[in-house]
Amino acid sequence: MIRALYIGIMHVNKIHGLILLLVITLLSSCTSENIGNQNEIVSANLTGTWISTSIEDTHDQLTMQNYTNIAYNTLYITESDTEIQISACETYNNPVYAPFTFVKENDTLKYVDFSGAPYSIISSSILKRDFVISDSTKITNYNQTLTKTSSTIELSRGSLQLNGPISANNQNHVCLVQRFGSDPAQGSEQKVMIPFDNDFLVLDIGISAPLLIGDYQYDSIQSGNSSVLYAFNVASNADSFWSLIGTNGLFPSLADLAISVSRPDLIEGNFSFISHNGDSYTGNFSAIPY
Repeated sequence: MIRALYIGIMHVNKIHGLILLLVITLLSSCTSENIGNQNEIVSANLTGTWISTSIEDTHDQLTMQNYTNIAYNTLYITESDTEIQISACETYNNPVYAPFTFVKENDTLKYVDFSGAPYSIISSSILKRDFVISDSTKITNYNQTLTKTSSTIELSRGSLQLNGPISANNQNHVCLVQRFGSDPAQGSEQKVMIPFDNDFLVLDIGISAPLLIGDYQYDSIQSGNSSVLYAFNVASNADSFWSLIGTNGLFPSLADLAISVSRPDLIEGNFSFISHNGDSYTGNFSAIPY
């Protein structure tokens, strides 16, 4: 009886020993894997082209309403031995707009000389951060994810040509910002931008329905009512733009927009309008959506 009990205890102890050994082995494996991931994150070079996806949840303190927007744009990261710089596509290589400078501390990118929220380095191709911006009228929570799409700087997402007293034509450095509501089918805002003089030039299109093939008309008087095309403008803060126009936008009261291609991988269109000071403009654009 005693011998049987002793053998049983030894058997139980052996099982506990095996379980303990298995747990230690698993913990060691997980620790080694975490150290490996941490080393990969710290050593990864972040230089390249990144797509920013920002979910913006806003609470309007005046109307007590909540709404959500999703915004996409392109950022460029360049990493050296001492610092990391992040630039928006439209201001990249523009001496007027200094890039934001960061330092890498373990798995975090922290601003230098700026109090913005830091990025968490999730992997060598994903950065994330959350932050809040508020004022007396609204509170917006931002959930931003940066996803690396290339290890090189890819500058063009299309083309933009403008003909008139203000003229521009660029296929080599074209940027796109897209903003959708919580239901993308309800409409969007499309900003096509190119470098211009000491700033950049933006074609701004706001539409309250999907941007499909067809003809649209912008009417500034009706834009707040039933107009499908609720916003249309060409603007810039460049010195030459201000010198010729006297303000930072062409602000047409009427504009015609013809979309000839509308696919998940390409949008193309032509436009014409008369600016607020009576000048005639025509142009065309193409953009690669996100």
